Amino acid sequence: DAAFTDLRAQGGFLVSATQKQGKVVRLEITSTVGGPLRVLSPWKTIRANGKTLTSDTRGVVKMATRAGDRITLTPDKNGVRKLDKRD
Repeated sequence: DAAFTDLRAQGGFLVSATQKQGKVVRLEITSTVGGPLRVLSPWKTIRANGKTLTSDTRGVVKMATRAGDRITLTPDKNGVRKLDKRD
């Protein structure tokens, strides 16, 4: 199991994540300045603040943010996938 909190990411984002038994179970992203957010989803299907999102063919989810937005990303009902070196 592992977790980290408030790592700074390109574009003005703070990222926190939790992994249990080799699977990412939650991501939380805070936008510090607003602007576009792009995330490579660790899940087959993804929810952001309760809404199901569609990723592109590479598994990237895109959304607009405003300064102060907090986005909680979780797996959709289809569950999590175990990450390996190919992911």
